[in-house]
Amino acid sequence: MAVLRFLLVHWAGALTALAVLLIAIVIAQNLEPVQFDVLFWSFPSLPKLVVILASMLLGALLAQVLPLLLRSRPPAVHTPMQRPE
Repeated sequence: MAVLRFLLVHWAGALTALAVLLIAIVIAQNLEPVQFDVLFWSFPSLPKLVVILASMLLGALLAQVLPLLLRSRPPAVHTPMQRPE
């Protein structure tokens, strides 16, 4: 019961501890080197964790930048043409 009461009172700390534990598990499982090829570049021996983190960082960066670049401009205000007199 004391553990449950502690978790209810300190829920943010419990979530942080859980996140740290999950990150440690992911790090421990992804330390082996992998070969990584992109077009004509070849990276012969990178830890899998580096590849995962780099792809996550690139995806997050693109998710933030692309909407700014693709934002549509407001439509131009057109005035009716006047007939020459």
